[in-house]
Amino acid sequence: MDLSLFALGGPFANYTGPAIVIGPNRLVLAANAAAEELSQIIKAAPSDELRTAIDTALSGRAAQINPLFLPSADDRKRHRRALDLTVLPWGDGAAALVLGRDITLDRHLRRALVDSHERYKDIVGLLSRDFAWETDADGRFVFISPRGGLGYSADGLLHRRAAECVVDGPVDRVFQAAEAVNEIALRLRHADGSLVAVVASATPVRDIDGVWHGARGICRDAAGSGDAAGDAPPCG
Repeated sequence: MDLSLFALGGPFANYTGPAIVIGPNRLVLAANAAAEELSQIIKAAPSDELRTAIDTALSGRAAQINPLFLPSADDRKRHRRALDLTVLPWGDGAAALVLGRDITLDRHLRRALVDSHERYKDIVGLLSRDFAWETDADGRFVFISPRGGLGYSADGLLHRRAAECVVDGPVDRVFQAAEAVNEIALRLRHADGSLVAVVASATPVRDIDGVWHGARGICRDAAGSGDAAGDAPPCG
């Protein structure tokens, strides 16, 4: 069993995540600096999941833990760090090698995105006469504010092409917006067959690489009262 890999300048010493070699009875044989906290947990009271993973590796089979949460020292926080762990047989089964990757930031970013999306839905759900929407690259609705719009429930408009609901106005400029637009006049088909005059504002949806994936925006009843502006078949 070559523990020199953990020596100064060795590959495990420079490994960015926790790296630990564990022998029988949870004896820590070697560990890098990033593994100090995890080493203490293994020595003291590892979770059942971690104990099972180590025993599995000592019996000659690899194991995964995705993720392992390290308990927080601050009672106000549920968890301090989150790790993805790979536990491998080491030294002909005499030990287990634990390699970890810190995913705390990834989880926080995902949580922040989810919270932001939920906050957005809550806000637009409070709008009584407006309806918010998002379309994909094909111009289909992939999100409608909870109260729906045009006399439809939110589910009733999902996956429909926005163009099916537009009688007059620049469909692509709004519902497949490549740049932000504001107060664009449209006439849309209501579920009851009447026509509704709205003004729409929209902005393109792009990923972190700048690739366009659709648009999102809000349609507001231009008449203020929702009076019909003619009749037409319903959307679709």
